[in-house]
Amino acid sequence: MKSREYLALGLPVIGGYEDTDIPESSPVYLQLPNRPGAIIESLPQVDAFVAEWRGRRVQRSQIAYLDTPAKEAHRIEFLRQIA
Repeated sequence: MKSREYLALGLPVIGGYEDTDIPESSPVYLQLPNRPGAIIESLPQVDAFVAEWRGRRVQRSQIAYLDTPAKEAHRIEFLRQIA
């Protein structure tokens, strides 16, 4: 839930879990491995991610897939397929 709040506020996110609502290729979310020591092992990726986003905000268009109308359309299409 917090990831969506941060993104809605224009902040990119670094997380140690797979967020199923955010595509793997999304430039706004850096997914780190979920294991001890992962942050240390991933410091080069974290540094690059932070440097890339320094002074920038996440644009609404980059996270449109998280908006309610988009999610609802996806849910309805799924229900149609299984009906």
